Amino acid sequence: MVDEHRIGTLRRNPPMRLAEESARWIVQCDGPMAVCLDPDGVVTVEPAQFAIDDELVGVYSPELGRFELYKRIRDDLRASIAERKAAA
Repeated sequence: MVDEHRIGTLRRNPPMRLAEESARWIVQCDGPMAVCLDPDGVVTVEPAQFAIDDELVGVYSPELGRFELYKRIRDDLRASIAERKAAA
């Protein structure tokens, strides 16, 4: 069983909010977690070993702390969104 936590969708949340919620979730975890963005714009946090390569935004360690996690996830999420728009 995969412990996937749905953070939200790009349709209803700005990337900054999704990054903030992802960071909040990851700091509570015991090890590295993946932030993923599926084709429908759903952002999830899940164990890194279960992440799908095409959906992977990045893998993050809770030891970074909430603020540093937020900054990294925000920047990586923005880059992932831009890549998708360029490929469309």
